[in-house]
Amino acid sequence: MSKGVVRIPGDEAHVLVPNPSALPTPPSLLQPMRRFPPSTLVPYYTTGQLPLTALPPTPNPTLDIVYTFVNASSPVLQEAKTVRAELEGLHLEGAERHWRDNGELRGAVRSAAQSLAEGLRRVHVISADFELDSAVPVVEVDEDDEEGWRVGQVPSWLNTTAPDVGMQWHFHSEIFRLPSDGEVDSRIQGEWRDEQKWREEALPSFNSFQIESKVAWVDDLSENFILSNDDMFFLRDMATSDFHHPLLGPVFRLAPDLGLRVPPTLAPELRSDSGEWGGLQHANQLLSTRFYPKRRMYLAHVPKSMSRSLAQEASVMFAQDLSVAATRGFRESKRGKADVHFPWLVTHLQIERWREALLWTWAVARMGGVDGVWGVQAREELWSVLGLSEERGVPEVAVIIQDERATVEDMDEVMARNDWQFPEASEYLFTSLDGHLPDMPSVDSPVQTCFFDLAQCLPPNFFTDPFPVSAVDMFTQLAFSQPECGDCLIMALMNASGPRGLSAFLPAENQPFEPEVRGRREWEREEPMLPLVPDWREGDFSLKGVVRPGQDLWLGTEAGGMVGRKRSSSVDLRQYCVKLLSRYTYSLASSPTHFALSRSPIDLYNILEGWDRPSPLSMVCLNDDKPDWMSETSSADILGSWMGKRFGTWAAGWEREGWAWSIAMPPGQAAEKAEEQVADTPNPHAMLADLAKGLATGSGE
Repeated sequence: MSKGVVRIPGDEAHVLVPNPSALPTPPSLLQPMRRFPPSTLVPYYTTGQLPLTALPPTPNPTLDIVYTFVNASSPVLQEAKTVRAELEGLHLEGAERHWRDNGELRGAVRSAAQSLAEGLRRVHVISADFELDSAVPVVEVDEDDEEGWRVGQVPSWLNTTAPDVGMQWHFHSEIFRLPSDGEVDSRIQGEWRDEQKWREEALPSFNSFQIESKVAWVDDLSENFILSNDDMFFLRDMATSDFHHPLLGPVFRLAPDLGLRVPPTLAPELRSDSGEWGGLQHANQLLSTRFYPKRRMYLAHVPKSMSRSLAQEASVMFAQDLSVAATRGFRESKRGKADVHFPWLVTHLQIERWREALLWTWAVARMGGVDGVWGVQAREELWSVLGLSEERGVPEVAVIIQDERATVEDMDEVMARNDWQFPEASEYLFTSLDGHLPDMPSVDSPVQTCFFDLAQCLPPNFFTDPFPVSAVDMFTQLAFSQPECGDCLIMALMNASGPRGLSAFLPAENQPFEPEVRGRREWEREEPMLPLVPDWREGDFSLKGVVRPGQDLWLGTEAGGMVGRKRSSSVDLRQYCVKLLSRYTYSLASSPTHFALSRSPIDLYNILEGWDRPSPLSMVCLNDDKPDWMSETSSADILGSWMGKRFGTWAAGWEREGWAWSIAMPPGQAAEKAEEQVADTPNPHAMLADLAKGLATGSGE
């Protein structure tokens, strides 16, 4: 629990949270990542082979998992929600299912702890807290002392007095912060120089998208973590490598076979949508402005692998839009443009930052070099990469046929040699070390051929006129203005690199660059990062604008990549680029999962009964979409009975001793009650109309 939290006598659902007189110093964002040493990563990124002596015994990594929690039956929440809705001019009848609590969190957390076992470092839970003087009173306090406390929500089973037992509780007032590099980000100072005024607009929040968007401010969060909802359960043993690979990075689970693609622009009618598509489309609109317009893939409804560093990058890069969106207390709000689906944004940000870093490494660092221009040598190299020949002359289009890569196929050997845990319930399908994730109807049928149109992708007479060309101009052309050119070029460069490694992308060995000596600018760090701008047109992508002294050095090392080099102001470009790329490496995997929509208690019973049958299911999501008028009592009974049976034999140190599951009746009896409730429904036509309306509008968490 947070320091100083006090349990309220006779109230199992709330605690008193200290309200600091001044905001504490927020955690410093964009801190150095811990990596394998340069002696490991530089050869691996170059050749795809790990040096036999490079890795000492390395323990398997551990992960954190983050949940959000809300108890809609709390009178404190109900009062605060009513006040907030009136403030925003909203009428939220028929939307209570967004905050309904059937006691899922306890089972969800237990399922993760049992599944990941020693691979789980810590559980983080985020819940709401409210001003004491604006909520329903829950404890007697002196009037003079009201401003010193806030009321925080907790589940009745939580042991708030236990020492550190693997769970940390965080309240909204702790994590709703603005990005600050010493002072609030300069791009939002004009509107919110005073962070406290922004917090008064943003809190209390009943918008799950905006609560998740503040995960970058969760204290003591591991670099690699899992973001989950309380309606997601783990049904079998899993390893940390199911979510994060030591070399291949976060393990994403996209849903290409669903055929769902998120458009790059926001439909006006979805601005205040209670479902997820407004937040998805707004997120893709941000990415399409920063990178290039594209319909991007949907994410599977399962616990999501995330990187703290990328969550922080997104918070800085899109500071203005995210800060405005955070003042939307509900999904139905009309403030700002729309919600932002943060986990989706961060996942695709990592995918696009990897692609951007690949093309920058080749076009600017390798081809442009210290002079910053493409000359005769660059033209000769591109000619070779595209597979062109003097006999056939300069064609209109270069046809690139993708060669097979062996990175994924060789990974079992690498993992066995280093005694890393094998994934228990995942099949690796793709790694970014084999290129940019292709936009494909199925991950089982990757794109095999692309066409590099020379007139579209290169300046006129590029191979016949020897004039110098700006490396930055070529990079922005390939990466952003003509993205299909960049994608095809990546395929050609992967072919040129062979079955493993990125040798064709990387600068030559021992190639130094002397960065400009100047003061540190906002958000510059020891970490190499390309511009953190919301629009690529605003960024300076030159070596001079990007590279700073010491950014080629690894955390805990004193020397750079060049043999015998001592610490100096010069930067080894190959080592810098490997460090940059290692920040964004990711992989794609497939796991047996199931997303279930429960619209009635009998639906719920049938779903849970199906999950108990023998199956390979690893993760499941139970979406509660029952209409508000339908009693939730029997659903809580059915779910409580199932969770008690499935996860009740495991003891959790963060639970109050002897606290029983909320089971009012055995599963069979609960099912009979569910059938009776459906049969006794006074207005089944109204129920069907409500459900049809929900499907039409895409509502539901």
